[in-house]
Amino acid sequence: MTQIVRWFLDIILDNETLRWSSHGQPLALGGQAYTGLGTRWKTPESLKRTASLKSEKLELEFDAARQTVNADPIGHLLDQKWRRRQIRLRRVKWNAGEAPDAGTVLSDVRGRIRNLPNELQAGKPASLTMEIESGALAYLERRAEFRTPASQKRVFPDDKGFDLIAKLEGKTIAWNRKHKKAGKVQRKLQDKYEPAPRELALGRFATSGSFVAAFANGQQDKYLQEIYAIADHRISQLDKVWINGYLVRDTPLIHGARTLVYLEGNSEQRCWVTFYDGRPDQVADPYLVANEPSWTADHRLRGVAYVIFEHLWDSDLPEDFNYRVGGLGAPLYDRRLDSTAGGAGTHRWDDPSTWTFSRNAMVAADHYRSGMRVVAGSDAMWFGVGEVADAVPYSEFASIADHCADDVDLKAGGTEKRYEVNGILSSDASHDKILQKFADQMAAQPIDQGGRIAFRLPIVRTPVVTLTDDDLARNSKSKIDPGGRIDDMINTVNVQFTNPANDYKKDDAPAVQNAAYVDDDNGEISDSLDLDLENSSERGQRIGWLKIEDSRRILQQEETYTKAGKDIEPGDWFERQSNWRGFPEGKMFIADDVEKFIDGSVEVKATEVYPDQLVWVAETAVDQPDVPAVPPSGLSDIPVPVITVEPVAIVAGDATLPAVRLTHAAWQDFYGDEIICELGFSNGQSGASLGIGGQSQFARVPGDRETVDAFLGLPPSTAWAIRFRTRQGARHSDWSDFQEFYSTSIYRVGDVSTVGGRTAEEVINGIDSNAASIARETLLRATWSAANEALLWIGGETIGSVAQQALEANSDSALSLTLLGARNGTDTAFILDSAGVVVPASGEAGSSAVSLQAFRTQHDQNISDITWLLESVDGASAQATLALDVNGYVIGFKIDNSGTPQTSNFVIIADNFAIASPGSGLGGPFYPFSVVGDKVFANELWVRRIQADSIETESLKDNSITERLIVDESADRALNTAASYTQVESAVYDKTAAGSAVRFSFHVKVATTASTDLWNAWVAVKRNGVIVSKGEFANLVEGRFTHSLFGAITVMGVPAGNSTWSLDIKGERGVGGGTGVTDALCTDSQITIEEVKK
Repeated sequence: MTQIVRWFLDIILDNETLRWSSHGQPLALGGQAYTGLGTRWKTPESLKRTASLKSEKLELEFDAARQTVNADPIGHLLDQKWRRRQIRLRRVKWNAGEAPDAGTVLSDVRGRIRNLPNELQAGKPASLTMEIESGALAYLERRAEFRTPASQKRVFPDDKGFDLIAKLEGKTIAWNRKHKKAGKVQRKLQDKYEPAPRELALGRFATSGSFVAAFANGQQDKYLQEIYAIADHRISQLDKVWINGYLVRDTPLIHGARTLVYLEGNSEQRCWVTFYDGRPDQVADPYLVANEPSWTADHRLRGVAYVIFEHLWDSDLPEDFNYRVGGLGAPLYDRRLDSTAGGAGTHRWDDPSTWTFSRNAMVAADHYRSGMRVVAGSDAMWFGVGEVADAVPYSEFASIADHCADDVDLKAGGTEKRYEVNGILSSDASHDKILQKFADQMAAQPIDQGGRIAFRLPIVRTPVVTLTDDDLARNSKSKIDPGGRIDDMINTVNVQFTNPANDYKKDDAPAVQNAAYVDDDNGEISDSLDLDLENSSERGQRIGWLKIEDSRRILQQEETYTKAGKDIEPGDWFERQSNWRGFPEGKMFIADDVEKFIDGSVEVKATEVYPDQLVWVAETAVDQPDVPAVPPSGLSDIPVPVITVEPVAIVAGDATLPAVRLTHAAWQDFYGDEIICELGFSNGQSGASLGIGGQSQFARVPGDRETVDAFLGLPPSTAWAIRFRTRQGARHSDWSDFQEFYSTSIYRVGDVSTVGGRTAEEVINGIDSNAASIARETLLRATWSAANEALLWIGGETIGSVAQQALEANSDSALSLTLLGARNGTDTAFILDSAGVVVPASGEAGSSAVSLQAFRTQHDQNISDITWLLESVDGASAQATLALDVNGYVIGFKIDNSGTPQTSNFVIIADNFAIASPGSGLGGPFYPFSVVGDKVFANELWVRRIQADSIETESLKDNSITERLIVDESADRALNTAASYTQVESAVYDKTAAGSAVRFSFHVKVATTASTDLWNAWVAVKRNGVIVSKGEFANLVEGRFTHSLFGAITVMGVPAGNSTWSLDIKGERGVGGGTGVTDALCTDSQITIEEVKK
């Protein structure tokens, strides 16, 4: 039968598609009409295709002699925008008398037009040469997308999320501009605006993201916010946050929730993280919109996952921050889960809301190959090649995806998936490089199959054909080169991967080596393999092993076959049996290059493949070494200080104050700057559970002294918990374990006219050098241990004790102090007034503002003190304390507020406390409320609820206390038709008191089903089956309608204990002994039984 072979060319322009064929007449193929160019098209002799993603150059020649005719198809092409426009070239064979659609596609190539040179010469026909770059990646334009306002607005026109990046170029933000150290912590933003490429997060990922914006705001600009974009799509989860290399969060964050985290070595509430997952409809962060004028409701960053890092100023914080975050990346489209694409499920390629999280390497590669839409209903894609989704046949895709999902045994037991992707891809990388990364994750080779992308994995494949010596083309050569790929041969691979044990940073897997090959090669031949998307050492070794085996395929064969080889495509397996070559049983080959000629012959360059070398044995894996536990600085750890704690009483003159003596065991070998002490009330636990119950106080002591007395003026007879750590520069040791001790029981304030043997004036003259210590001791000494330890008076003697033991001045503190004396010859009256601000050095918590006023008078043996203390700590707590101390008897009050109901208190220490009405005059004040000793008196109370263990009831109003039982029923109950009672409710009630009464109330609904005349509904209240006195109620009702009946009765003389109470109803027509109602019902009922105790 005669067969016809013709070429078909599709030229895809901006507004139309030109379709030409080499036939002399118009033809139809695939439902489209093709213009026949006939001999005007000089068709190619052959088409060459290679098993790679490299572009091949192809030239098509046309007779352009009639190009000036307006209707001429070739002339029309020249008038259009043709540069880099896509083409598709097919060669089709079909039987004469049939249509081309019934034939066979011999070749199918895609590409784009590179050039159209037009040659004119006298005496020769005009010619037009179409230069084509063939191949999938030449056919498809690379889309490089960046985090820029223009890119964002192409998809979301009103979104200003990236608008501030360029505006903040080279800017410096002063953080806490009111503080004298603000100049040291200014945040310098990027010097030059360089748009960051958009990034695709796959599987388990970690990234530093890219800068979006930064602000300082709040009172005195104490709050610093920095925004970083982390992925340009919706991500599945964010569960890891590192700040300055320290993991501050290891559990999932909630989309849009401002979440507190703690920086390394800082237990204060100073840092918050807010995460947005990149959903296309996300709104601007409301907290930032409310607090930062330059961040508006239009700064939504739709389709972008990002993080807001927020810091509250603290002198202990670092002067710079770096961030990394990690989590689970993009939801992906999986054709196996799409019932419209060959699979089963609800996934749809054009609807991102249907995609689900996956680490499957082929699923990720297939989705990237087809392009990843930003939002449903839009053609915009920030990632991907843009090949049609079904260019790769479903069966081929599903087979590879299933292969990737296979469970592979691990050396230590258990399994892992065969091939995964875990990491970050950047949109500025070329498509071929990204596709190669996907291929590397599957130990595969990305190839071009007629203008479509395919992956060839190291798995045993069914040969497409078996060829013998008889299938060789006549007069063709057969060439075999045993060392054709010898330059690619290796025996060792050094693999790099992302190591989860090293905070998801790059790490080296153990070298993969085949010892037998090393021996064969007389030495090591190594190569490297950088697996950017791999996070398993063992899987990385497995991929490296397959790379070695692939490199050992060095035998190459070049042959030309008859039409028997027509089905061979690059990447296909075929079997070659040859008696001439000495392998009649056959060898397996993989086609590398395929060139098909117009006469039907096929030239194939192939490499031998050994199926038994594609096997991985789990025991071959080498264990990944543990990550060394070295601090990021690389410096040795600072030893934890060993401190012995001893409670002591410090005597100065006639004053005795509790304190704690700290003995440092290794004081002579100390090389830090200081020791930091954390002190607070003991939580009463023991062992590892011992800790501080409540707020901590911090102090610094020198580490190069054997013994130091600290925390002078502790409340007496109190259990304390204390621990220690060493500071050296910006580094700290770990904390020691908590120790518990009890402060001494004596607290006595001495004479303030002298301070440790010196006059008060002498102390005050030297006070400037001790400002920080005095302010700190003022703060500490105001602690209340309990109600009977209401306040510690801070007078001249205490200041003297502090002054004698003062450390160096703290440049972070400001304090004013005045001391006024009223002389009467013995200096017996003083006023102390101090105000202080303390900003501790690095390693201690918080800042404080303190105001103290202390007054003293003394006569004979009598001493009276008044102390008024106000303090604000860290912006997180505030308290006011007033104490009046007369000869050691202290009363006063304390108000403290730490921002929550559980930590806010108003405590009054007094034997008698009252509220007086000012309107009752001076002669006889009226006290509506008072406390005397342990009793509370009130004139009149209005209370919603009282709960008490016992109540004296003599003065209570009669019938004011009840105990209630409620029983109800909603089912229909037919009444007795003989005009006798029917029980509709019943309950047993336990009466507790003999002399109390019982109140019984009811509500019932009655009706008839058919009759319409009037009838009597009698209701009876019974106790133990007997109608109680006055316990019958009569009601005249009309048939057909539902009637509600109410009633209540109080029954006296009911004994204590259980009684059965019931409600009975009967229906009757007539008066006294009338006839029954045959269709009467009780449709609803409720009874309430109450014991009236008072």
